[in-house]
Amino acid sequence: MREPEPDERLARIVEIGAQSAPRGLAGPPAVATAARIGRLAPIISEAALATAVDPSLLMAVIDVESRGNPRALSPKGATGLMQLMPATGAEHGAADLYDARQNVMAGARHLAMLLKRFGSLPLALAAYNAGSGAVARHGGRIPPYTETQAYVPMVMERYAFYDRMNLRAR
Repeated sequence: MREPEPDERLARIVEIGAQSAPRGLAGPPAVATAARIGRLAPIISEAALATAVDPSLLMAVIDVESRGNPRALSPKGATGLMQLMPATGAEHGAADLYDARQNVMAGARHLAMLLKRFGSLPLALAAYNAGSGAVARHGGRIPPYTETQAYVPMVMERYAFYDRMNLRAR
């Protein structure tokens, strides 16, 4: 029996996740989100390989940021799957943040940069949400902003979920 390709493993999350989503992720919206994200498997795999960011982490960020909606736009102007601000997207090579591939590649590059800078996943996620300056201003700690305080554990929970699903899909 041949080993499944990375894209196939990521896509299997849809069928596995629909059957075994943990509390808090269960229900039709979570299944629909997993289905949207599962269809992004080739793009996520490419970005993960290019940046050495775990594909499960990219899936988690996409889940929390946009629920897999490439047309998502926040009131503050964050755009696309990984909810990048235009300046951040441009800094990481994205000309069109509504383009799924450009958005995920730029988001993965940005996340890789934050992981390298802060050396800690929770701090990198806090910086992704609140900005690097906010983490620096708070002494290298997660800023005391309600949104960021909720964001970090939510992404970590989704990361654990997608990581389990990726392992089961192998």
